[in-house]
Amino acid sequence: MQNNSKKERINHLLDKCISQRITASEREELNRYIQDADQNEIIQHSLLQSFYKEKELVDMPLDQQNMIWNSLRGLGRPATSPKIIRASFLKWIAVAAVALLILAPLTFHINTKQIDQVFSRGPRVKKQVEHDNNTQQPVNDRFPAKDQAVLTMFDGTVLQLDELEIGKEIHIEGLRVEKQGKGDLVFQFKETDNQKVFANNSMNTLVTPRGGTYHIKLADGTQVQLNSSSRLTFPSMFADNARKVEFEGEGYFEVAKDPDKKFIVETVKNGNRQQVVVYGTQFNICAYPEDEGITTTLIEGSVKISSHKNELFLKPMEQAIVKGEEIAILPANLDVNLAWKNDMFYFINEPLADVMAQVSRWYDIDIEYVGEVPTFRLWAQISRTKKLSELLEVLQQTNDIHFEIDGKEVRVMK
Repeated sequence: MQNNSKKERINHLLDKCISQRITASEREELNRYIQDADQNEIIQHSLLQSFYKEKELVDMPLDQQNMIWNSLRGLGRPATSPKIIRASFLKWIAVAAVALLILAPLTFHINTKQIDQVFSRGPRVKKQVEHDNNTQQPVNDRFPAKDQAVLTMFDGTVLQLDELEIGKEIHIEGLRVEKQGKGDLVFQFKETDNQKVFANNSMNTLVTPRGGTYHIKLADGTQVQLNSSSRLTFPSMFADNARKVEFEGEGYFEVAKDPDKKFIVETVKNGNRQQVVVYGTQFNICAYPEDEGITTTLIEGSVKISSHKNELFLKPMEQAIVKGEEIAILPANLDVNLAWKNDMFYFINEPLADVMAQVSRWYDIDIEYVGEVPTFRLWAQISRTKKLSELLEVLQQTNDIHFEIDGKEVRVMK
């Protein structure tokens, strides 16, 4: 293939990769070009051209340029005889971005002073993983989160849902609770006039522990997927004029449409108070105690975010961050905001401490730092279906950190 036609082909493949339209065979073809040292200059030029069109980029020292280029060619491990990049400078975020798109899992260690920019792309397709809830955890390793939760009902009944048989039904005061599948609970209420007031005030609480996730369908048809360490409080049946729930942790809401009855999600965390008001839409809320604020990401429809005296409306592909009395609206990156729902860890310039907080919740482990907490940040795209040891091995590819697993504790050291 002539140089011009080869360059055009590489440009075409990179454009499709960045826009997430690339096929599996095209991705393999692009990887072959990346591994071919003779194509370095063509690929570098094509990367820059692709990103110059849309992104504001920053420079990076030559030694780190070469590190990222070697990562592209060898999953973070320097090639035996690396070809020196002769460009006067390389806009490194372009390479890092395409690396994340092409070679997964792949991790970068970036100095916090050298990057404030982020990039975004479209949503991933969710990959399912199954492992038996009764399987014992391996010695000095941990399985990823599984379907487990505790439901405390209005009358004090406590159900350990992962121990409940599929198809099992619970009947209490006109309420029917059925486990319809693994990690899937359905609430239904037989409405009668003398039970309405009772049902509106009979509150139930669903809690996922660390290392657990669960899906629930409420009485109105609204569905909520809870991430680990989350809590949803809801009535057995919603009132005539509004549907109100309380939430903390992280959850994905698919609200059943009802133009006559608004749906309200109230979240209170560390002095931050937020109400999300919708009539039928899909959105994600992240409100863990260790997070600075409450983040709401809108996927479709429209929502009103209220906090103290402020209120704003979100459009699809936007996110609101509530901190104190302030509400900030930013463009959403669905890869990051919905990574947990798509069975992925997705870190863009993420502080190591924040990365390990997510790992702690997902694998039900405690984190111990040996010495000072490292201040560097990570770029990584890793499946949440991996065992803990496999995930930590990927994070260690930078050779700047080391992990030791000891039962339910992970020690982090430089």
